[in-house]
Amino acid sequence: MRHILLSGFGPFERAPVNPSGEIARFLGQTPPAGLEIRSVVLPVTFHGAPAALDEALQAPGPGPELVLALGVQRAGSFRPETRARSRLAGSQADNGGVTADELDLPDAPDLYTLLDSGLISACLARAGAEPVEMSTDAGQFVCERLYRHLLEATRGGSPALFLHVPPVEVMEPVAQAAIVGAFLSHLVRGM
Repeated sequence: MRHILLSGFGPFERAPVNPSGEIARFLGQTPPAGLEIRSVVLPVTFHGAPAALDEALQAPGPGPELVLALGVQRAGSFRPETRARSRLAGSQADNGGVTADELDLPDAPDLYTLLDSGLISACLARAGAEPVEMSTDAGQFVCERLYRHLLEATRGGSPALFLHVPPVEVMEPVAQAAIVGAFLSHLVRGM
């Protein structure tokens, strides 16, 4: 049995139904064969999301062999993020009313996933995700903040990746969950 930690986000202003949280919930309850998925739905806040992720990473039981964080984007593609920046800028408020411009984050080098981009892309294609657009810009919002925190928290341990998924207007969460579940199955076999 392969152990995976899967996170998604709850609703926010631009996504009253956030497919990332729905996918995480669904796959946590009905994981693909051979996978044990512990899922967590995170608050859409700059401070709360990293704290909730830390709780999930430190939960009792076997540690994850892979951590996949999900978020929603406006475009209709599946977009794996390969880079996370330390400095954020932006005036969009999170669900707690905090903007990226208000954060006092240290200036540090960018961090990158240790997972091979070719493997990620191939596994998404095998899972039926289309289109797939590799990205180095996680969006300067809570997704980027969480991804940076995730890569710092798992440094030297479990491989980690952030995947942006399409909005519900493009694809229903259940259909997305089938793709993400197949992607996870292919990815853990390829690692």
